[in-house]
Amino acid sequence: MKINRIFLLLLATQTTFSFSQSIIKADRIENIYSRYILVSTSQGHKKTASLYDTKDLCLVDNKSYDISISSRHYISDQAIIAKNLSNQQFELIRFKKDTLVTTALNSIKDFTPYSEGLLIATRYKDQKIEHLIIDSIGNEQVLSPDFDLPEVLTKFSGFSEGLACIPFKNRTPGKSITYGYIDAEGNLIIEPVFKNSSDFKEGLSKHSSMINNRLLWGFIDKTGKWAIPPTFSKEPSSYASGYSIITTNNGKKGFINKSGKIIIEAQYAHVSKFYSGKSIVSTGISTYKLIDTLNNAIKDLHEIRSIPFDFIDCASKQYHTEGGVVCRANSSSNYYYTLVKDGLKLANTSFSDLGLWKHGMRTARLYDKEIKESISGIIDAEGKWLYVLEPSEF
Repeated sequence: MKINRIFLLLLATQTTFSFSQSIIKADRIENIYSRYILVSTSQGHKKTASLYDTKDLCLVDNKSYDISISSRHYISDQAIIAKNLSNQQFELIRFKKDTLVTTALNSIKDFTPYSEGLLIATRYKDQKIEHLIIDSIGNEQVLSPDFDLPEVLTKFSGFSEGLACIPFKNRTPGKSITYGYIDAEGNLIIEPVFKNSSDFKEGLSKHSSMINNRLLWGFIDKTGKWAIPPTFSKEPSSYASGYSIITTNNGKKGFINKSGKIIIEAQYAHVSKFYSGKSIVSTGISTYKLIDTLNNAIKDLHEIRSIPFDFIDCASKQYHTEGGVVCRANSSSNYYYTLVKDGLKLANTSFSDLGLWKHGMRTARLYDKEIKESISGIIDAEGKWLYVLEPSEF
């Protein structure tokens, strides 16, 4: 009966579909991993996830994972870390093309994100807290207790460019924690003398320092020395494509290169990072344009009227990638902007929500105001349903 209602809704909304599409019993799609789809169901505050195999059209090993807000978990495009509900142990799930590899993380209590094939974790051993580095196949490297790391690692991002920025408890009363860097073997590479946590991007990491009673920002290299001395009053962005975004005290934004030289004066209200030599910038409300690294305007984006600020960064990240990105033109219409080679293309769609392209697919939701029902699932490039969700409350 539920499946019949789904097909009737598709017919009522005049949506292109095929009766061969798969029905997945789930409330939400969490992520797409080529052959596999991470789906979830919710009951009260409890949220349970499973992996759906699009080749075999079934759940993988009938496993379920706890991804509730109150439960520690991690989901990215490369891996998943979550607690297996059957044994209450964390597992690391990695994806390699059309295969997945599962590694047990026994007795782990907390962990950093999985990056560069590594994660940092905590566990109790002999009634003491222990910190360790775990690789993709479960090999462990116990960290020196002299580091005196905190038990909770939620706020830390793990390894980036071979180094991990970790906190060190200060044994001096009244002194706050400091941050330093370790390598994949657990060796201390940069002494813990910094007041903030920051990852290395393109060989540089942003940090702050008090100079003449002023908190100023600069960048260090992988020896811990200042490559760009602290001169910026506002925190800059991490480097991307050789450029960092700087912000003045009045909120205007510009760019510096990897030598710290200002290449575009701070003049914009909003900017994206540079990707493929292009950035989307705004001089004010409803005024957007595409620029190059010399601040030459490539195209005025007159079609944009109102978009979320985070779309500016999201859009530029997806430049020249599969299918671009989409953003609703405004909250009351079904018009979306799709990033194309020379700007943003405005397109109409019957869908009320669209996700990013991943592996030739994207999530979508269709809502019919007359019958007050909605359908969610995954569509292809032509807008045809590949998979349709059958929610638990449907």
